[in-house]
Amino acid sequence: WKLFILSVAALFTAVSVEAATATWSTGNGNTYEVVLFGNGPQLSWEQSRDAAAARSFGGQSGHLATFTTKDEWSFVVNALNSAKVDLFLGATDVETEGLWKWVVGPEAGALLSDGYTAWNPGEPNDYGRGGEDYLAGWSFGSYTHRNDMPGSHRAVKGYLVEYGSVAPVPLPAALPLVLAALGALAGLRQLRRA
Repeated sequence: WKLFILSVAALFTAVSVEAATATWSTGNGNTYEVVLFGNGPQLSWEQSRDAAAARSFGGQSGHLATFTTKDEWSFVVNALNSAKVDLFLGATDVETEGLWKWVVGPEAGALLSDGYTAWNPGEPNDYGRGGEDYLAGWSFGSYTHRNDMPGSHRAVKGYLVEYGSVAPVPLPAALPLVLAALGALAGLRQLRRA
């Protein structure tokens, strides 16, 4: 019985962990993860890109998040980053100044201008001596849009990972397994009594 109870507990734990992950299901079903630098070393945009690519969820590889619609952007802003800390996203104009492209994920090579751009007022501006060639989101505190940033900047607190569509095992699909296990245990119990 102990093994059975542990198996059922593990099954429901796995289902509940997957169900607790923030997922944008209206349209693309992708999963997003905010990764904060915390007290550790701050990563550059390139390091964040590589770290995002090394992450996985539900068998899907990650990449810095890309956005092409207002609905997708609004979901992520409202659901995942209520503190509005600056996070690296998957676009840059490092190749050609002023020509912003998604460089990761299924949108790799597409121009930001081909979809929902969502720049903060006055952005991108290549502020200062230039070199703001990397995209970050939620800049300037109360603004909830995007800003061009240097490859490393103390204001950037982490990065946003996007995972492709994941097909979690729905709870009803697990039910036959649980019933089969219960049936097998009942059969074993009857055999022991006989």
